[in-house]
Amino acid sequence: MHFIHIQSETVGFTRAYKQAKSAMTINVISPFSDLGAINIEGKVFVVEQYANPAALVSSDWLAAHLTDPNLRIVELDSDFATYTQAHIPGAVGWNRLHDLQHPTQYDIPNSAAFQALLERSGITPETLVVIYGDQDNWLAAYGFWLLQLYGH
Repeated sequence: MHFIHIQSETVGFTRAYKQAKSAMTINVISPFSDLGAINIEGKVFVVEQYANPAALVSSDWLAAHLTDPNLRIVELDSDFATYTQAHIPGAVGWNRLHDLQHPTQYDIPNSAAFQALLERSGITPETLVVIYGDQDNWLAAYGFWLLQLYGH
């Protein structure tokens, strides 16, 4: 079974369809739809809801809250040039290899290093963090997981 995080119905189903060529059933997890199962050219797409929809915000919500003093937006990328070229106003940039990897081994940063990153980014325990990134937002999911792991 494959699980795919999608941003919109059209883009998500297009992406899901491309990945469906190697699978019989694909679960499309979407906060936007409760369609059940969809059959496209003999492939079955099972549409589910997110387990924790409260962890998601819409682009409209974000646009309305860009100036909230208790909000920190984080862009997480593999290539820091992506952040320097363009980012959401007010967002801080995190680099997967520089900020979210142990400096001497292939591992996640330890608690002290992650806490230093949060402090450097202006994130306190009371800060609401919105995280997005490249690679179809899988890096955002990784950043979210680290925030949860270290108690934010």
